[in-house]
Amino acid sequence: MPAKVTFTEAKNLYESKFPRNKLIKFESASRPCSILCYKHGLVEDLGFRNLRLSKFGCPKCARDHRRRGVDAKIKQYLDINSGESLNQVKKFSDTVPCRTDKTRRSKSCTLAESPIEYSSKGSTTKHALSNNARTEQLSSSHVQPVFDDKPEDLPKNNFALVPYHSDVKVAAGLGRFNNTLETLPIPLSLPELQKLGVRSNNIICCRVPDDSMDPILQDGALVGIDTAETEIRSGKIYAFIDNNGWSHIRILVKTDDSCIKIHSYNYSYETEAVTPESIRVIGRLFWSTSIF
Repeated sequence: MPAKVTFTEAKNLYESKFPRNKLIKFESASRPCSILCYKHGLVEDLGFRNLRLSKFGCPKCARDHRRRGVDAKIKQYLDINSGESLNQVKKFSDTVPCRTDKTRRSKSCTLAESPIEYSSKGSTTKHALSNNARTEQLSSSHVQPVFDDKPEDLPKNNFALVPYHSDVKVAAGLGRFNNTLETLPIPLSLPELQKLGVRSNNIICCRVPDDSMDPILQDGALVGIDTAETEIRSGKIYAFIDNNGWSHIRILVKTDDSCIKIHSYNYSYETEAVTPESIRVIGRLFWSTSIF
């Protein structure tokens, strides 16, 4: 997209891709714009670059789509199983964190060594857990942690309970949350966290908010963020919030003291250059689950 775009050009670019929506305010590509969504009405303070490259043309529509997917998956498995134990998971990378009487670590579902325990009925371990747990298999694009056992039943020497919320802003304590499905803790292996050099009280778990890091991090994938690492190390993946209040998980490269470049794995998203003051770094991503 050209550096300077007129309102008419921006309107044509946006409405040609999203004909049901209208662009009603635009000053420049680097400043917030406003749209009239056919479903949600007036939506303000949006970044035009990300808006134009998005799938739905409206962040509220994108959130509705993800929530419908989560609700549908949960309902599907509840209907099929009717409260009975679910089938054993077959793909390590397609599991949510859970506990069973026999567990072992996954070696294939993470970007780094996974600190998470997945269930496997045929495996053995010296850390035997409760016999009343069950396994939940969900698509990693709509990961939702589900546990039957009480968190206090976990062996305290082996696991750390990490808070989970779908949005990184909420997980970092910067927004409201719905406590019906998003506040159950996730148990992570303390020995593995120690190997990674990550303290359990600095961890938050959330979901990837968009498809900008696809295919490495898919939209909705469950990730772990180390909030102690807010100093940018070029080339690492960080969770951060921009001036408009939108949360992102992207690659950050610090070129100098006055410029940070934001990169994405998805080629549909352009590289952006921002000042350090224009973003708030929440922490560095150290673990994730995703299906390829």
